[in-house]
Amino acid sequence: MKKILCVLLLINSSIYAQDSIRNHLPRKQGTLKTNPFVMIMGGLPLASEYRIIYELTTGFRVSQQIGFSYLGRTILYRALADALDTNYTYDVVFRGFRIQYMYRVFIGKEAQAPEGWYFGPVASFATGRLSLGAWMTGGRYIEFRHGYACLALGRQARVGDRIVYDFYMGMGYRKNIAEEHFPNHTTRLMHFDESDLERYYYGHFKFCTGVNFGIIF
Repeated sequence: MKKILCVLLLINSSIYAQDSIRNHLPRKQGTLKTNPFVMIMGGLPLASEYRIIYELTTGFRVSQQIGFSYLGRTILYRALADALDTNYTYDVVFRGFRIQYMYRVFIGKEAQAPEGWYFGPVASFATGRLSLGAWMTGGRYIEFRHGYACLALGRQARVGDRIVYDFYMGMGYRKNIAEEHFPNHTTRLMHFDESDLERYYYGHFKFCTGVNFGIIF
């Protein structure tokens, strides 16, 4: 009889433990986000950025997100060119893309992904080619490559049942490259040793910020 009671107690304890673990496991939630502001002017010169980001909870206090952006000529230039009736010979063409990744750990006594304060690393790489209409047939263009890695602190909050806003800022390392390509050679842009603009553009310190809005589903 004692053996039977012991077996029943063990089975009951095992069921209780499994239910407890199951109740504390996070329900995987996906969040689809974008940033409407970078559609006006993105991180690369004369570029608008059309961004889509997907975030997935992968732990009780952990989420990961990956983003992809198409880079095109800024809509500000389009408006100016249309206003001035710019000839195609001097038209600006920009094509490129960005990929980014962020790992988030949510902090606080009641923190649970994907809401609340968080910190974690964020990395991004963007590249794009800018050319004038007259250059395209001659193989001449300007190429930009921007990469950075930062440690960021941010907050993501829900508005209503499904809408979220997300903001973060941080510091880290960056590397910017700008080159002008000709059919037979390549030169670095802004190659002026004493130029404040060069130090600003090619400097390795990065202060990063991000603002996104999205829907949880």
